[in-house]
Amino acid sequence: MRLRSAVGAAAFACALAGCAGAHRGTGDAHPARAPGAASLFVFARGGAPPADAVFARREDGGLAPLEVASIPAGSRPDAEHAWLTGWIPPGPYAGLELHTGPETAVDVPFPFLAIADMGTVLLAGAPPAATPGAPAPPLVLAKPPAIASGLLGLVSVASWDALELFDKRSGRVAQVLPVGRGPGGIAIDVAHLRAYVALRGDDGVAVVDLLEERVRERVILRGGDAPADVAVTPDGRTLLVANAGSDTVSFVDTIAAVETERVAVGARPVSVVIAPDGRKAYVVAERGTAVTVVDVNARTVAGTIATDAGPVQARLGGRSSEFLYVAHGDSPYLLVVDAPSLSVLRRVYVGNGARALEVEPKTGRVLLARAGQRKVEVFDPGSFLPVDEITLSGDAVYLALENEGNALGVLVAGPREADLFGNSGRRLQTRAAVGPDPVALRFVDAQ
Repeated sequence: MRLRSAVGAAAFACALAGCAGAHRGTGDAHPARAPGAASLFVFARGGAPPADAVFARREDGGLAPLEVASIPAGSRPDAEHAWLTGWIPPGPYAGLELHTGPETAVDVPFPFLAIADMGTVLLAGAPPAATPGAPAPPLVLAKPPAIASGLLGLVSVASWDALELFDKRSGRVAQVLPVGRGPGGIAIDVAHLRAYVALRGDDGVAVVDLLEERVRERVILRGGDAPADVAVTPDGRTLLVANAGSDTVSFVDTIAAVETERVAVGARPVSVVIAPDGRKAYVVAERGTAVTVVDVNARTVAGTIATDAGPVQARLGGRSSEFLYVAHGDSPYLLVVDAPSLSVLRRVYVGNGARALEVEPKTGRVLLARAGQRKVEVFDPGSFLPVDEITLSGDAVYLALENEGNALGVLVAGPREADLFGNSGRRLQTRAAVGPDPVALRFVDAQ
């Protein structure tokens, strides 16, 4: 650490960024990316040292401005959160530079290499006890430890145009990968250690190599498709993409990474789930009143299931996935459908504003999160009476099962975090900080 004059530094940084206050803001919206830029994310545990502006300092002395994020409302004092974000020129860096006044800059040394179109994650923590007589550094930086692929949790972060990877046991962030504009639904091919991320803003799908933690390739769809969700068949050979912009579902050959066929479905499809045998898929269109059933092998529509207004998500349940549950945002009823015959068995009152749905594979219990409730309600599959609930720190936006540890993952907005609750006792096991506007959550289970 060293102190030096900051005169002229801000002007230099603004010239680098292309505008005079590029380093200022809330940090909740990642700045627009310049072609070939690298991305930097600094996560801090607890409070971060005060600073008027923060820069990434290049080895040649150049400064790249960073966005200083506000701590999400409702965060615990010791919680980890995204502190700094920014697109920076690729190349070697010497560390960070904190500007605490018009004439003072504090250097925090930590060499790292920023790679074009890639993300760099640093962890900021409290410094060790200072040596008597020596100035105390405001913080220390470190790189996150490597994480085995079978321990990964994945969150798509819309405002960052990125996929965030975290350790599902410790909750520590491992990597943030720029994947493309408007990332949404995630599908995981465990056998090939790949993740597929719908890119609404790019009309495509990012294919992520989870072992190497990089974007392997991108699947290009048609202009205006605006894909919202993806699902991959059990053999990993076919990817289904729900295109919210064109009211279609695309079939993608994952080996060639190209679309082979598409079928028309309901208005604005936002969710797709594939049966365990890979033969059928169920597509939920939020502006329609039906779930479209797709024959995956024949690439055709096999039927429809009438729903209430505003269906948001469907999930399969039962010992042989014989039941399909459909939740609605505009109706207080949950539908229970006989999957083989496509007939509605029951309409169960669960309350208004459903946002996320899951079904426990072992117990068959239905897990439901509704807007403004700050909890997950647990329903018995026989009586459909509420038998339990999980209290949350904020509103849930997505539910995902972590099957290896028999846990439930909940993506929470405000404070922004991914929480894992054990199915036994519903106790919080892990809490991970996530970026603004989180969309979807998935886990990689060890084979």
